[in-house]
Amino acid sequence: MEESSNTNKEITFIDYAYCFNCKHFKEDNALREDGVCLARPEIAKGGGNKEVSCNTTCYLFDAETKLTIEDYYLLKNKKKEVEKEKSSVLPTLNITNYMENAQTFWELNPYFYDDEMKIFWMWDADNFKYNMITEKKMMCIFDDILGLQGQTVSSGIKNNHLEAFSRYGIKKRPKEAPVKWVQFKDKAFSIESGKIYDVKPNYFFTNPIPFEIGESEETPFMDKLFKDWVGEKELKDLYEFIAYCCYRDYPIQLLFCLYGHGRNGKSTFINIVDKFLGAGNTCTTDLDMIAGRNKNRFETIRLYKKLACFMGETNFNILENSSILKKLVGGDKIGFEIKGGGLFDDFNYSKVIIASNSLPSSEDTSEGFYRRWHIIDFPNEFPEGKDISLNVPEQEFRNLARKVTNILPKLLEKGSFSNQGSIEERKRKYIMASNPLPYFIEQYCYVKPDGHIRYSKFYKLYTQFLKSIKRRIVSKKEFSRILIAESLENRRTSKDGEIDYFVEGVELKEDLLDLLDFKKIATGKTEYIDKCKNTEIGEIGEKSKIDKPQHIVSAEELIQDIGTLEKEPEISEEMLEEQLKNDGEWIITTTLKWH
Repeated sequence: MEESSNTNKEITFIDYAYCFNCKHFKEDNALREDGVCLARPEIAKGGGNKEVSCNTTCYLFDAETKLTIEDYYLLKNKKKEVEKEKSSVLPTLNITNYMENAQTFWELNPYFYDDEMKIFWMWDADNFKYNMITEKKMMCIFDDILGLQGQTVSSGIKNNHLEAFSRYGIKKRPKEAPVKWVQFKDKAFSIESGKIYDVKPNYFFTNPIPFEIGESEETPFMDKLFKDWVGEKELKDLYEFIAYCCYRDYPIQLLFCLYGHGRNGKSTFINIVDKFLGAGNTCTTDLDMIAGRNKNRFETIRLYKKLACFMGETNFNILENSSILKKLVGGDKIGFEIKGGGLFDDFNYSKVIIASNSLPSSEDTSEGFYRRWHIIDFPNEFPEGKDISLNVPEQEFRNLARKVTNILPKLLEKGSFSNQGSIEERKRKYIMASNPLPYFIEQYCYVKPDGHIRYSKFYKLYTQFLKSIKRRIVSKKEFSRILIAESLENRRTSKDGEIDYFVEGVELKEDLLDLLDFKKIATGKTEYIDKCKNTEIGEIGEKSKIDKPQHIVSAEELIQDIGTLEKEPEISEEMLEEQLKNDGEWIITTTLKWH
């Protein structure tokens, strides 16, 4: 790199750089080509005295630090002293003293070997945690160390060292960090006593939050974002969710679903959570890879020792293997398998978060399945633009850390989220998000052995219903599959003198357009409610062909069941009449908003 100081003296170095963000020297292989420090990429945003061009710089000259050329040479000498200290130990190594070398290496950099996982863990002094290291990577580290001695290192010697390091590392496993400790950078906060401890390698730490604990809990920027996305009522749940992600256990056995259509804040919220938890503490996967038709036995290892697992838009297959989801959140041991490594059992504490506009139908309709879902609605839509999460002040992340230390103990003591709801409410929310057809049939159809509805008419009514409650519109192929799952038969046959495809086993309770004038209800008028209050379905008209109605439906009941009404741009009477004339089927022309 070439950089000018205030003395205009040229300095050149290509072997290392000093990072003022990390406060450590960085070798070439610890830097990206654009000069960003790989140890802390999220804080390397530029800001040097002048633009640098060398691919080894880690923003050596910081604008605020005002590093002088004299400072540079002091740092360079410090680097030499560190290397000299290491060299004073390493030259004494005999490459055939395998166990002694293993001990010497541990003294330089603590590590241990997990015999069940068949994996090494090495202490990361920069980030105050243990990292998982493969055998191949360990061998590269061995080669770097031994190769400095000017001695020829054969593959046999490397393998012997690998064996020695494994044997020595098995005995050096650190104590488990108590679950009650939440790590913020180099400090561990006890949620029971409120005490703060220094983080050291004698405890097995793996999940540092990359922010210090702030002095205040004030997060006005985040507060406004969260309220815009989910409203005042659900605001508390978002903060409780962030706090829960920091906890290395799963006592509240819930999967979390951020539900809503596009441009509603789901992705931005996940970006904020991901930044706060730290990139090394999160992972991504697909629901289908975990519990769907394309499940992969190696996929669960991605969740191991992570604080949160993000899943994006789900596909719309039927969820066939709910047992693994129950285990992930249920406090049971699950099987983890490393490709080319070990197979072992352990507990999962990675919180499962699904952000989607739809959920798959499930073959498991038990209470044990539905009670595990906490669905948070993101009902509002916003114009496209830049990622607003980039504008959150850094101080608010530190203050969020302070907020977590107060929220988490209360959440664990309470054992539930503020708006978690009853099991029945959670079940209904999941059904409405995955397959609202059972609800549609329950509200608007009779289940009768001799009943029938024209398939095209049934499909159009149902898709209009989905649109009205802002749910994903299903394809005809998917609709047919859902009908089969509900034990309804769709076949080509003759009904009422017409040959067409009919869904057998159900019958509409009434003709929806004859029963309800949606445009009048949307304006808040009650005259039609009064008119229909005591009117039985059989009295409305002959089209329903119901001799003995089992249920009395009024507009007032429908509003109570479905929710409040929102007015949308109306279809004109001429357009509606033309549609009815063309296909003889009924179209709902307003939007019902589900709550």
